[in-house]
Amino acid sequence: MNTEDLLRNVGLDRYDINARLKPALFVLLPVFLTVAFWIPQARTIVGGAVSLLGACGLLYLMAQTARRFGRSVERRMEDKAGRKHSARLLTHADQTIAAETKERYHAYLRRHGISI
Repeated sequence: MNTEDLLRNVGLDRYDINARLKPALFVLLPVFLTVAFWIPQARTIVGGAVSLLGACGLLYLMAQTARRFGRSVERRMEDKAGRKHSARLLTHADQTIAAETKERYHAYLRRHGISI
């Protein structure tokens, strides 16, 4: 079992790993380097294991907190950004935009790597 499979089992998908977990690790790296430099006892195997387990727990907590915060901001901004309205306009069920025009929009998005 690789690391990515392990992280998926605890509820983190590829997006969570890249968008939340890696930046959190990047933020914590200076803290761990400072501790390793100033506290020689932390350089032992037990100190390293405790640091690793603490980092994993802290990173998971930070990733989930960022996810929860991001979702709440997204909900607050939905009306301002009009995302639901835009997405609804591009569905086949909505008749606001003519079907031919909508197909042209879909083709344009597909050419630019966005599949609907």
